[in-house]
Amino acid sequence: MSISKYSLEVIDQSDLILLRDFSLNFLQTWPYCVKYKDLLLAITLCQGAANHYAVSQGYAKRYFNPEKAGVKDFDIWFFFVWDENWIFNPRWRMSRDLGVTKFGRYPDEIDYKGRRVDFLGRSIPLKNMDIEESIKDWLLNGSGSTPKYLSQKAVVGLAPEKILGRIVWINPELT
Repeated sequence: MSISKYSLEVIDQSDLILLRDFSLNFLQTWPYCVKYKDLLLAITLCQGAANHYAVSQGYAKRYFNPEKAGVKDFDIWFFFVWDENWIFNPRWRMSRDLGVTKFGRYPDEIDYKGRRVDFLGRSIPLKNMDIEESIKDWLLNGSGSTPKYLSQKAVVGLAPEKILGRIVWINPELT
């Protein structure tokens, strides 16, 4: 198995399906998340791995930071429909080991067999928009630092099926 800081392996459709299934399994089994599963709007791949997907698939011409090209870890974001009775805790974060894959493992994470997957989530308003438009609207107009931070790179759809592999958002400076 390869051990390198950043894996340059191409993320393809089968990898997105692996990440989607891994994420859905986590969502359906982790106690905090189970109560939100009916409010799930989308699951997305974000940050560096999403930027790597966009570059390797030809959607972007460059990396946000060329010194950090490739996959260090996978940042998976759960987006839930805003419901004032069930607001997803914005500070919630969990990590899991993806296991042995072509992406190898990050050298500093000796307890992991493969790359780390970080799960994060937010409740966002729909505003009579479709899934992709709702996420874009939150990235551009959402409060706090997180939307601004995520909008610096790419957001790639994992679920539902109709957004699998779609570039939901990409920083215009990267195209």
